[in-house]
Amino acid sequence: MGTRTIACISFSEALNEKINPQLLINTFGRFGWSETFRKLSQIAADVNHLALAQKSICLENWDWLKRTVELCKKIDCPFTRVAVDLIQNNPTRPIITEQTIYFLEALAILEGTDGGETPSDETVLVSILAANDYVHVWIKKDSGLSNLEKGLADMALITRYNRIEDPLSQLVRTIQMPENPPPRGALSSATQWDLFRNDVCKKSLSISYTQYTDLLCLIFVWANQWVINKANGDINHQVAISPLEFFSETNLSKDFGSKFFYSMSLDREKAKKELNDLRRIDGLPHAPTFFFKYPFIRVGKDTILPASPWIVQQKLSVDFFWRAVEYWKGKHPKNNTGWFNVWGDIFESWCRKIVEEASREPGFQAQILTSTLGGKDEVEDIVLQEGEVTLLVSVKLATIKEASMKQAQSPTQALAWYNDFFFKEEDGQRAGALKLLNKKIDKVRAGDYSEIPCQQKVYPMLVTFDDLGENDILYKWLEKRCIKEQVFQQKNVGPISILNVDRFERLISLLRKGVSMGDILASREKYEPMVSKIFKFSRTLHRLPYLKNLFDEEAIKIKKFFTKS
Repeated sequence: MGTRTIACISFSEALNEKINPQLLINTFGRFGWSETFRKLSQIAADVNHLALAQKSICLENWDWLKRTVELCKKIDCPFTRVAVDLIQNNPTRPIITEQTIYFLEALAILEGTDGGETPSDETVLVSILAANDYVHVWIKKDSGLSNLEKGLADMALITRYNRIEDPLSQLVRTIQMPENPPPRGALSSATQWDLFRNDVCKKSLSISYTQYTDLLCLIFVWANQWVINKANGDINHQVAISPLEFFSETNLSKDFGSKFFYSMSLDREKAKKELNDLRRIDGLPHAPTFFFKYPFIRVGKDTILPASPWIVQQKLSVDFFWRAVEYWKGKHPKNNTGWFNVWGDIFESWCRKIVEEASREPGFQAQILTSTLGGKDEVEDIVLQEGEVTLLVSVKLATIKEASMKQAQSPTQALAWYNDFFFKEEDGQRAGALKLLNKKIDKVRAGDYSEIPCQQKVYPMLVTFDDLGENDILYKWLEKRCIKEQVFQQKNVGPISILNVDRFERLISLLRKGVSMGDILASREKYEPMVSKIFKFSRTLHRLPYLKNLFDEEAIKIKKFFTKS
């Protein structure tokens, strides 16, 4: 599992040019938009299952692709012949990504007919190879950027998509993070926190917070149960959902979640408007990011189709946060950032809890030096010490604005967020994340923290709620920028590690199994992503017993909802 960044097979590799964009547009104009969208949604479900099994989406692993290649051999068409040759000559190369699926789904919405036919598997495969040349295209070209900067901008966009997280951990985190009140502020009492959560849900959905979390669990589990594979490699995933029928299979009221589903879906006309606003000059869609807000498309009066399992799960994982943002704005119009501070404390508390639970295991070797959250004696958000090594972990919310990455039209626009987040100069507000972390290391070297020897080996780590796209290009760029900004240039300081919360949980789970923190950090090569190092130490996905127990509790609760089990 992890970010998918290997280039997919595309027609330009064999043809030395891209297929005319108008041909793609005309192809999708021949078929029914909802039928095409449904087929792509089914393919997304199939791809999701392969990805969760840590398998590359290639000829070697994918039954649908094997079957479709054989069908293409029977067709006398130059494009299918090229497609067959390309795929068979590259049996381990990936063929499709999450980004490609959304691109093609956007084309179906924009160009498809009402009530037309469903495209054949062969047509979809040819379209995938054609689309792979267009999914990542900058609308505006920038001059003056180095190859490293251009590469980072490309990776920044690619890694905003194509992410596969452990669904069990993601579900538990989504439900459990807001379970306890924040450790400080007006909402820190259990009474005020319960009142706030209920008010957020009643304001936007007319349901209680408990009913809301029940909904999250049900839909999250449903999004991972789409798979019904036939032995011949055909795909028949049950992706369409009727909210009324869905809830008729449970002990809950039929209209229980109608408003919830409605809030996460768009009809075709509204979706077309979103997409038309970001059309490229060649007529193709650019960055169909509205799926991140509305992962479902409405078809008819009472049927909705999901764009993909990933997009549904990602929406659910941040849904309460964004509903609370809107509620907070209404209550505190002069303090719009207040909720971000509250959620930041909740996120930091979650990361601390993960470390505390892991430390109870007999294999955990590190010593926790972390003090009270926000206390005057706080060295850093999380501090772990093992032998002669200290790990300083800064926990940041890091919510990336849609326009900054997913909708970025130029490399410069994509890079601007990174520069600001990591290296922003202090301007009366907070400085860049790495500059703040660097100041903590300065204090260690000055002997300000008695628990840490001033010349001890220190490793800085940044853990973020949103995924910043950890990769070797990011680390190479950070090294250059850190030298320029004089960040982490003290003696005996290891390279920075950037982890999202999912990977941080995996790292901590390794430590509770008896793996040495010092060994992981010291053996990591200069630009090696930490996720690669984690997998080198263990290919098996180890979960904390704490998270597994919480998931079992949720599973028991979900089973009670169903009349048929």
